[in-house]
Formats: sequence, C-alpha cells, structure tokens
Amino acid sequence: MLKKIKIFSLILFFLLFASLSLYFRALDYLQGIVLIYSFYAIFLFLIPVFSKRKIITPKNNYFPFVSILIPARNEINVISSTIHSLASIDYHKNNNPNFEIIVVDDSSIDGTNLVLQSLKKQLSNLEVIIRTPENGGKGKASALNEGLKYCKGGIIAVFDADTRVSSDYLKNIVPSLANEKIGGAQGKIRIYNSRKNFITKFQEDEFCLINHLIQIARSWREMGKLLKKGLFLK
Repeated sequence: MLKKIKIFSLILFFLLFASLSLYFRALDYLQGIVLIYSFYAIFLFLIPVFSKRKIITPKNNYFPFVSILIPARNEINVISSTIHSLASIDYHKNNNPNFEIIVVDDSSIDGTNLVLQSLKKQLSNLEVIIRTPENGGKGKASALNEGLKYCKGGIIAVFDADTRVSSDYLKNIVPSLANEKIGGAQGKIRIYNSRKNFITKFQEDEFCLINHLIQIARSWREMGKLLKKGLFLK
C-alpha cells in the first residue's frame, strides 16, 4: 500500500509541475523533455504495481543441450575470464557438460584468437570460429549468424565477451523454457565490478532500476522483448 501511495505522490507532483509551468508559460524545450521522460518513467513504475503477471512454474526435468554463443572482437582483456566463468557452469549429463561454448572471433587484431586457441586445448566443449578480414568485421549480428551455423543445442544462449555467470545459472533459467508457449527467456543483467568506482556503481543502479522496470513493462500482457545479452532462445 505504501508503494502505491508513493507512486501516486509522484504522479501528483509531476502533474502539478506541468500545470504550473504551462500556467506561467515557463515550459521551455528542456523542461518539456524532462517532463515527458518523467511521465514515461512513472508509467513503467505503474505497470508492475497494478498489473498481474503470470507466474510460470519451471519443470526441473527439462534438461536440453544448450549452445552458448559469444561474438568477440578485440576482447583479449576479458575473453579468458569469460570462458572460464562459462565453463564452470554446473549443468552436466552423464558427468559431461550438457552445453557447448561457441566463440566467434570476428577478425580480432589484438591476439584474442590466440587466447581462444589456447583455451580450446583445455576445454572439450569449446568451439572457436575464426573469421578472416575478408568475411569478418561486419558487426555483432553477422558474427552471431555465423555462429548459429555451428550450434547443436535445442536452446541458444547469447552472451557478450565480458560475461560472468554463477555456476547454477543454466539450472535456474533453462527449466522456465519447458513451456511450449515460451520461446525465449532473459537473464538478469548485473555489473560484476560495480564497486570499482562511481561510474560502475552508477551503471549498476541503472541496470537494477531502469532496465529492470523497462523489461517488466515490455512483458506486460505476455508481450516481451529480449535484450542482446543474456538471452535464451528455443
């Protein structure tokens, strides 16, 4: 109840601000932009507060093979940590990883491909695709389309080259895709080095508040939009 009171208080405040600005003819271009964005933010707050969201019960016996797809270009500083993080996921079948990691090196020039080739010798479920300058360097979408040709999984997961995940990540999100009516799922995005400085902390707040609320609003009435990273598709 207190949360709803706060929401209505914000609405009344911005309505009063708009009314006074119009009355005194003080609503300039910049104020108009702030006002429109404020109402948009309030709308995003209202949807999760007053709408009823359907709760999907995951099926724990749903255990398909997963293809993790990562496009990478000049990611030598982060790619090793990302691969090790993904390789440590606890999602096994018959004591073997029930997932594959496919990295598409999109014509990197900083030695990313050398790091990937070294990692491939250590990990049996890692596949590395090297794109030459002739057919690479055409953007993330092009790299993903190239990687899709090699995916064997019933579920495709897409991550950026600077990703970190918990070991139970697949066990938590994959069962939600067992429902035939669900075609995709979106992982929650967090900043793993949020305490490093003010900028990373601000970015963490942005992902926690703004992006989370926008995603809730987008999923209103069973309509959704998946972001480019941390997404799962069947």
